[in-house]
Amino acid sequence: MNEINYENHGHHIRVSPLKGNIKITLDGNTLGESTNALELKEDGYEDSYYIPLRDIRAELIKTETITVCPYKGKTTYYSIKLNNRIIKDALWQYSDPKPEFVELNDYVSFYMKNFNGIKISIR
Repeated sequence: MNEINYENHGHHIRVSPLKGNIKITLDGNTLGESTNALELKEDGYEDSYYIPLRDIRAELIKTETITVCPYKGKTTYYSIKLNNRIIKDALWQYSDPKPEFVELNDYVSFYMKNFNGIKISIR
């Protein structure tokens, strides 16, 4: 994936390949691990990480939740089933991205506010 540098009326977004390996765990369970992750930096938001959908190791359940980012496009959400627990709307995917962000289509990001105890390690 090539780096994306986007600006719209002074709002900046940069997406670049993450160097190294990213591993996401919760309660000792690996939810995802990838050497092909992306890092997204956007004005006004904490940095976020996008992992290829194929590198998610948890059971996913597509939900009916849909949101729209005016810059990146339409998102759909997934819940995670972990043991007997379901974490609602745990991940999102730009299922209908704007042309500038079409490369995010096959990636998902963890919605960190829905987690207590999630750990992200990058090495």
